[in-house]
Amino acid sequence: MRHSAPLAALVLVLLAAPASAGGTYEGASSVAGGRDPVCAGVTQMRAVVSGSEIQLIGAVYEGAGEVGTGTVKSDGSFTAVKPTSKGNVTFSGRVTDHAVTAQWKGPDCYGAIDLQK
Repeated sequence: MRHSAPLAALVLVLLAAPASAGGTYEGASSVAGGRDPVCAGVTQMRAVVSGSEIQLIGAVYEGAGEVGTGTVKSDGSFTAVKPTSKGNVTFSGRVTDHAVTAQWKGPDCYGAIDLQK
């Protein structure tokens, strides 16, 4: 029984994203490079964080899907996937109390998102 309390505390820490990080973040996705003409530009993006879930809403580039989903770890780091007809766009980033930032890579382009609460 002595070991159950520390284990329970560890499980709670691993399951929860930072409590104050929940909410809606808005900003932009910018393309850093790629091999397709649709890879140029800046597009509007939004992230919705609820508990350990994140939704990324908006096309990171033309034809790159509308909604991606992922999991936020207790330290605020996250990975997410946005399916497209050409293949997945993958995100790797961080959620804080005031911002969501990430690098993304798709089948044709790559770039970054910078969103504010």
